[in-house]
Amino acid sequence: MTQTDHLLENECPSTGCQCSEAAQRFADIFDRLADGFFTLDAQWRFTYLNPAARKAFRAGDDLLAQPIWAVFPDARATIFEEEFHRAMETGATAEFEAFYPGLDIWLRVNAFPFDQGLAVSFADITEARQTQQQLADLTRELQDRTRAQHEIESFAHTVAHDLRSPLMAIVGFSQAMSEAAVNELGPRSAHYLRRIRSAAHQMDEMTAAILTLCRLDSAEAKRSLVDLSPIALECIANLREAEPGRQVTVSVAPCMWADCNPPLMKLALHNLLSNAWKYTGREGEPAIEMGIELGPEKEIRYFVKDNGIGFAPAEAQGVFEPFQRLHGDSFAGEGIGLATVKRIVDKHGGALWAVSQPGLGSTFYFTLP
Repeated sequence: MTQTDHLLENECPSTGCQCSEAAQRFADIFDRLADGFFTLDAQWRFTYLNPAARKAFRAGDDLLAQPIWAVFPDARATIFEEEFHRAMETGATAEFEAFYPGLDIWLRVNAFPFDQGLAVSFADITEARQTQQQLADLTRELQDRTRAQHEIESFAHTVAHDLRSPLMAIVGFSQAMSEAAVNELGPRSAHYLRRIRSAAHQMDEMTAAILTLCRLDSAEAKRSLVDLSPIALECIANLREAEPGRQVTVSVAPCMWADCNPPLMKLALHNLLSNAWKYTGREGEPAIEMGIELGPEKEIRYFVKDNGIGFAPAEAQGVFEPFQRLHGDSFAGEGIGLATVKRIVDKHGGALWAVSQPGLGSTFYFTLP
């Protein structure tokens, strides 16, 4: 007996031509559905399964006339049996999602009662469920990381802030002691006192750097259209004033307009140019250039280039980590300048990277979309 015969047997007490044609049209329509579809009679026996249902159940027309609970015993005493019975008894449509372990899939089910039994459509939503679960896991992981980051930053801010008072006390008292006992201290004691004062100063600078990084995360990045050229020239003027004896050739391109937060970008440029100024300190003819160019995707790239000491390409990512000093104590600094630039560029939604070779200088690029 074919599926159409089963439909006809359950839908019409006689076997007229019109009923046969209606049943055939019914089967043709549901055979085209992408979702699974089947019908059950009042005794819970299969009367029709479309191709999608047969594929999902890994079965054929042999299921016809068999009770669903005999074919799928794992569905007994589950939401499937509960909802199917409720639909059949109340005449109300049942809609639900559930996992069926027998097929190892998640299903979205709609059960529609009719005079002769129950019509059921279902869709495999396993992939959507897995994606939803992955998204939930990623969201939870992101929330955990964000919470941990905030806790770390809060702790760092508290420690750095609370350290500054005792550090300044050490600096102040050691300075007072060296001045008051200048004639009483021997050379070795005076040397130790200077070392104490120097170490306290260095720690104070590091705590100040930590505070700077912490403040960056809470700072608002209100943006406006700004010409970076005057800002860069002001930074260079300050560097020249701090070291008037140095002769450095500096080139700054005009009209470098950018959509950015002016105070934050001034801090970023100061750190980039200070970095170039510092690492060209041993060059016979030091040179620094700041300019602008178009990238391969027509994006605007700003760059700061120097002919200083440089570094290996493999170390390019590490230069943006806080307190990373590639050249050790050979150059002054706390290793926080480029990390600060990275935070600022990230806050603008831009990108920052470096190109360098040992002895051939460095170029730092950044974008501000």
